[in-house]
Amino acid sequence: RLYIECSEILKKVSERGANAKELILNNDGQKKQTIYALVFQSLKYMTIINELIARTELKDEMDQMNPWMIRLMVFEVLFGSQKIQGGGKVKKVIMQNLEDLQYQLVLIKKERNAVENSDLLAAHYRLQDSLPRYIRANALKTDPETVLEHFGSIATRDEHIPELLRLPHNYDLHDDKYQLDGSIILQDKASCFPSFILSPSPDAHVIDACSAPGNKTSHLSAIMGNSGKIFAFEKDKRRFELLKRMTGKASCSNIEYLNRDFTKSDPSDPQFAQVEYILVDPSCSGSGIVSRTDMRMEHRQGSIAKESIPLLNSNSRSFSMPCNFPA
Repeated sequence: RLYIECSEILKKVSERGANAKELILNNDGQKKQTIYALVFQSLKYMTIINELIARTELKDEMDQMNPWMIRLMVFEVLFGSQKIQGGGKVKKVIMQNLEDLQYQLVLIKKERNAVENSDLLAAHYRLQDSLPRYIRANALKTDPETVLEHFGSIATRDEHIPELLRLPHNYDLHDDKYQLDGSIILQDKASCFPSFILSPSPDAHVIDACSAPGNKTSHLSAIMGNSGKIFAFEKDKRRFELLKRMTGKASCSNIEYLNRDFTKSDPSDPQFAQVEYILVDPSCSGSGIVSRTDMRMEHRQGSIAKESIPLLNSNSRSFSMPCNFPA
């Protein structure tokens, strides 16, 4: 079942431009950590996986079997756990071609003067592995000093955002008690800037126009000390539920959740009369963020411009809408 779920996510990411993190978070299964690792590592190696398949007889099986299952199992046996769980026809075909796959991998590494498998990764993935992992100390539950003490010498404080800390890029936080109880939020530095720059006063009324998944919203709540009010808009039902879960875990209590399109709200509505701050940070492709391995696959880049037009139009409305609010 694990491989089926992972292969379905890989297909949606590569063929439809879906966001892998959201797909995993919305997954009802219990093995999110395992799914996360398998999907993201497979995406990193996808270019070399495709090349290996093209060099072997596996290429003839791509139309006969689930091609994403084949890619996933090639990753697993060459770059992952070095073994395939369970059985089935795909595993049988992979094992029949294993020696050739291993031989072709050796040839490719020799051709490219690569010593380690990771040397075959694209430059942006190698850069990503050298970047720190950022966590935000959730002021509603703890403080940076306590978090620094919790992690010891491996954690350092960011020089720009006081509540933001750095950890080694590969540090595993899935079972960390501070992560599990919402004391720390896993959040990229770039994602922290909007709320940090806006910095609403404690008793203010604020609109977060594009709230899900909720990291920026919970950051606003922490900055305000759970006082005042945040109107959190999210039109998508599944993302709306994710927003409520994430901010609930962060112990936010000053949020009014609105499952509707911000651009269709009425600025003259009395409930918005005291709004002084509006955060508008709409969705984007994420293709310019080095740490994003869930971005659309390279072979789809020709269609991204066309697909971005509706997004640009929507974002234009989102940015112009705040100008209509009286405050």
